Amino acid sequence: MILVSIGAPQELELNSISESSKEQNQKYVSYNITCRDGKAKTLKIKINNKWIETPLFIPGHSFRGKNGNPYFWEKTVIGPLEFEKIDVSAIMVNAYDLRNLINDTPIHQLLGFEGVVYIDSGGYQYLSKKIIPNPEKIMNIQEKSNADIIVPLDRPIPRKPTEEQIRLSIQDTLKNNLLWQERFGERVLPVIHGTELKHLVNQMEELSEPKIVGIGSLVPQFMYTSRKKTISLISSFTSLYPDIYLHAFGVSYSLSSLLFLIGVDSVDSTSWIHNSRFGSMRLPYQGPRSVALRTKSVSRHKSLTRNEWESFKCSCPICSYQDRDKVWEMLMSWKALGFRTRSIHNVFVNLELANEIKEKICSNSLKSYINEVISKTSLSYLLKDDKLRQEIFQLV
Repeated sequence: MILVSIGAPQELELNSISESSKEQNQKYVSYNITCRDGKAKTLKIKINNKWIETPLFIPGHSFRGKNGNPYFWEKTVIGPLEFEKIDVSAIMVNAYDLRNLINDTPIHQLLGFEGVVYIDSGGYQYLSKKIIPNPEKIMNIQEKSNADIIVPLDRPIPRKPTEEQIRLSIQDTLKNNLLWQERFGERVLPVIHGTELKHLVNQMEELSEPKIVGIGSLVPQFMYTSRKKTISLISSFTSLYPDIYLHAFGVSYSLSSLLFLIGVDSVDSTSWIHNSRFGSMRLPYQGPRSVALRTKSVSRHKSLTRNEWESFKCSCPICSYQDRDKVWEMLMSWKALGFRTRSIHNVFVNLELANEIKEKICSNSLKSYINEVISKTSLSYLLKDDKLRQEIFQLV
């Protein structure tokens, strides 16, 4: 794809809090804004002398589970078949998974991956196991990993939070952001939380207006409070900070399609793994569909038939493989080969969504794309309100 520049994009160099880190990590992260359409934009970002382009889906890679997640960035052998690799520029791992793995092996070597590696704190995993996370231990794990981008330990906002819970989430997360920045400088992707615009703006000011930042706790707000309010919140934030590199943590396929349109630059998710584990495949612009059914209670997703699978066009290494009968048999399997086969398809669909939106932004065809494609998804009701449509997307 050819990137079209808007005016003369200027490379933005980031500032760090620690003077020693500033000297060590000079120009560690910089980026150009290459295209705009409405509120959406594309970035070309240099991180540790590696390049990524946005909008970007960053697959979350987990080392947990007996089957192991496929290393889809390499040629993959599943059962009797070998599948081509998928191009991916960034991966997200977390410190919880690596607590017993890292030792002296850098994460790039552990993964056999040369692209950009983000490492999350794993705070959610620690808390789900009822383990109180130790910031110092987490930072040590992240430092040993030698990952390119480091995410501080945050305190997510719970479902239907009280004012006190929101305050504590912001307070504790901000404290850790500053602690991480002092140690890691420009390698840090700060995390901010909030249910109101003032919450997010106050944290940006406390962090000295960083040029890269990630927003957490979006999914609980989106699912359990007001979807329109959550989308409007992010839209208002990107209006105030139109040029920052903005990441959204733990975002689903459907929600990411909307966030990219209102100025979010990258998202991460492990839903491609979870859907596969429960026997489901992700269809482009649709919800997951169950292909491996053992009992009716296994999955809440509608089943996918062989004819339906044959009818939709997918160029992933799985769906484009010549031996259709064998691939379909593998997709339906509950064994490790079924899990891995579905996973490769699912991650490809997520990556392609970001690539397609990137092309639409740079060809100034986002309006028709929203009308023709996004309006057919489960979130289409958000586009039917003309006032909200204009406010959020800056498109008539």
